[in-house]
Amino acid sequence: MHNLFRKMVFLSLVLAALLIGGCEGGGDEVNIGRGLFGGNAKIVGKQIAFDDISEFYYTVENINYDAFYQRYMFYVSNGRYYFFHETRERKNDYGPATEEDATAKGTMELDDDRWEKFCDLIEGGSVKARSDNAESGDRGPWYFLYWKGDKDKYQVYKFASAAEESGFEKYCEELAKEAGNELDGAAGGLSEEDLSIELMSIDYHPGYGDMNGESHYNSLMKDASGQWIIESSDCEDHSSPMVITDYGLTEEDITGLELFIQSAEFDTMQNRPDSDLFITDYSSWSFTINYKDLNTGDVISVRLEEYKEYTDEDYALIKEFFKRFNGLKNNVISQYEEQ
Repeated sequence: MHNLFRKMVFLSLVLAALLIGGCEGGGDEVNIGRGLFGGNAKIVGKQIAFDDISEFYYTVENINYDAFYQRYMFYVSNGRYYFFHETRERKNDYGPATEEDATAKGTMELDDDRWEKFCDLIEGGSVKARSDNAESGDRGPWYFLYWKGDKDKYQVYKFASAAEESGFEKYCEELAKEAGNELDGAAGGLSEEDLSIELMSIDYHPGYGDMNGESHYNSLMKDASGQWIIESSDCEDHSSPMVITDYGLTEEDITGLELFIQSAEFDTMQNRPDSDLFITDYSSWSFTINYKDLNTGDVISVRLEEYKEYTDEDYALIKEFFKRFNGLKNNVISQYEEQ
């Protein structure tokens, strides 16, 4: 009987030790409080300050039949608040949907009230470490929060309740309508009446390998008669002539480009830090946009170049610029060769 009692006491102590050990944070978890994940997590608004937030992503994706992709993003750039949305669709086809499948895209700056509403919706949510199955094949939605101190790891977010999650999705839908669809020419929700810039010229160098003497240069400007044109100079190698092609543009073409440039706010990107990347025997891309600020009368020159550390949102807007610029080269009005 005494031996049985000793065994029961011993087993009780072992069980207590296991329970205590199981309550301690371990592995990749942040040991500062229990969250909605059923483990230790950081709480937005408590352990994560709103001023420490840099980006917040919402993503839904279906790669099966009628593939689609939806992303909403809130982010901070140069002390200013922004919202971005993108929709991709592959009707009657399988995924994944790529950038070529984009049907809607837009960016808008948020005032303090709109940003505070976003913060209210995510307040109380939990953030935990990423794991291999964070995006485990289902369609989502998936939420990721980037913040100061996340160590590139503690970024998986979950809302405090279904009500906040539903409210967040509705809020994103409202902002997406207000931001407009850049692919339809209504960049950033702007209309022609909202234009505050007047385009003067654009110089654009596409990236290309130049070890054999390849050369490409594009200039958007007005010719001697006042007609808007793109002058494209292209040479394939040392033994080939330079081919000069002029493309005629309409005032509608220029207005659409002005709307996009004003919405994209490329001037906020030109001071991005230099990257460590460098490729020899390659001519990097760059473009310079010159325009007049109609509010101040100042002439603004914005230059972006390849070897910079751009954000994902920067790259999306830069790629959209390339697409729009090259899409204007349709109406050939002259062509000749320079030997």
